[in-house]
Amino acid sequence: GIELISCNYKPCSRIERMLNTKKFLYRKALMINADVYQISDPELLSLGVKLKHKGYKVGLYTSPHIIDFRERIKVNGECVSEDYVVDFVEKEHSFFEPLHPSFFELTTAMAFKYFADQHIDIAVIEVGLGGRLDATNIIDADISVITSIDLDHCDWLGDTKEAIAVEKAGIYRAGKPAICGEPNPPHTLKAD
Repeated sequence: GIELISCNYKPCSRIERMLNTKKFLYRKALMINADVYQISDPELLSLGVKLKHKGYKVGLYTSPHIIDFRERIKVNGECVSEDYVVDFVEKEHSFFEPLHPSFFELTTAMAFKYFADQHIDIAVIEVGLGGRLDATNIIDADISVITSIDLDHCDWLGDTKEAIAVEKAGIYRAGKPAICGEPNPPHTLKAD
């Protein structure tokens, strides 16, 4: 089953509280946490389609959206409904408001709740920023994927590929498969 990990920094503490208290995470789904660079939607959609064709019910969480917010949360290629989004915000507003979650944390919680309600088999979750400190890193992923490492979000992640690799490697889990698409990854891309 899927377990949440415990984090000591404030953003993770908020998302941890949201998910644990409300039981938003469907613990029977296989979780794939993917840190992608500039290719997110096509690559992840392709993975989702392949898994769906194998008979799995697949939840896909990506960011950012291009046209419609609902593009971020899909099950078997279908966007979450407007009604679900509105109902979620209306029903959960009083719980979330005192926590002051970021937009991404709230969206992540909504995606996990939707996946739980849909009883998915596999969740493909795109990391939002970096890895180690990302709200999606609350999951104990069964498989971690890093497609590439480039100089991106340097103000947050560091100004070298080695520093960025340390942040991205934060999604790795001991004893679980990790895939890296970088042909020559920095030596700092390793699990602790």
